[in-house]
Amino acid sequence: MSPHAAEGREEVRAMLDAERAGRWAGRLIRPGHAPDHAAAVALVERLHRAADRALPLAEHAGRLAGPLEAAGRREPAPVLVVDRSGWARAAARSMVTMVGSALPAGRSATAQLALALAVLGTRVLGQFDPYTGRLLLVAPTIGEVGRSMGVDEDDFALWVCVHEQTHALQFQAAPWLAGHLSGEATALLESFARPGGDVQLALESVVRALRGGSDLPLSGLLDAEQAERLDRVTATMSLLEGHADVAMDAVPPAAIPSRRRLRAAMAARRTSGGWQQVVRRLMGMEAKHAQYRDGAAFVRQVRRAAPDALDVAWSTPEALPSVAEIADPAAWLSRTRP
Repeated sequence: MSPHAAEGREEVRAMLDAERAGRWAGRLIRPGHAPDHAAAVALVERLHRAADRALPLAEHAGRLAGPLEAAGRREPAPVLVVDRSGWARAAARSMVTMVGSALPAGRSATAQLALALAVLGTRVLGQFDPYTGRLLLVAPTIGEVGRSMGVDEDDFALWVCVHEQTHALQFQAAPWLAGHLSGEATALLESFARPGGDVQLALESVVRALRGGSDLPLSGLLDAEQAERLDRVTATMSLLEGHADVAMDAVPPAAIPSRRRLRAAMAARRTSGGWQQVVRRLMGMEAKHAQYRDGAAFVRQVRRAAPDALDVAWSTPEALPSVAEIADPAAWLSRTRP
């Protein structure tokens, strides 16, 4: 068999595993509240309206007009309103697109990915997929979380959509960003495929970086090159999530009157204790919340230096902050500003 044919087979095998992981996760995942037909139609329509309204709000609150013009504007991301199993299938395909044949194959890896997606899929509200260019809104979870927090449902839908539309605009403002993240993650996985490497550990490291790091001491298990790549992915995700969180809170009160109440309710939900806190720690979600917090603090301090000071971050991979610079915005400003 030729090397090219072997590579093709590996890519197909990884894709088939991802499709299977998505199907398995869809069967495992708790579907959530099932509204009657009229209520389901109303929720889907509400989310589509919210996504349309959120786009200009996200551009303004995210201060992305300049970077978008510099990069060349594109059509808005198509919006898909999905159930939890639909999100799981899309997330599995996205991971394969991101890291390709570097994914470990086999039933064990497939089952682990399916289980992770099944757990995460009950909490994910929405996701922009830069590899398909689609924005996914998870209807049952948005409806369920909004009701559990006792907040205005229209305001909550719009608030969530501002966050996700900000992500869509980030990748438009930095057309190189999807490829950059894919390259870093794939290189990390491939480095573990060398003799003596542990590909499963690498996959867990990449997932933790994309979900917000981990409480586990992974750094001691990585060599210098691997740790550096993992830090770059972690820092980039901190910037993206922190910037989207800042945009949510910068939307004018006239657009989202209950914005402050939504933030307080979301903060309470993120810090609720008991068994849910144990699950969040095991899944790396506690670190994900720290990622929002640290990234948002970085963005706010950079903006205080100058309204357009963050624009350079969307220009080249070299302009992205490092992990150290996320914690020290002044160092990033010193490096990137004339």
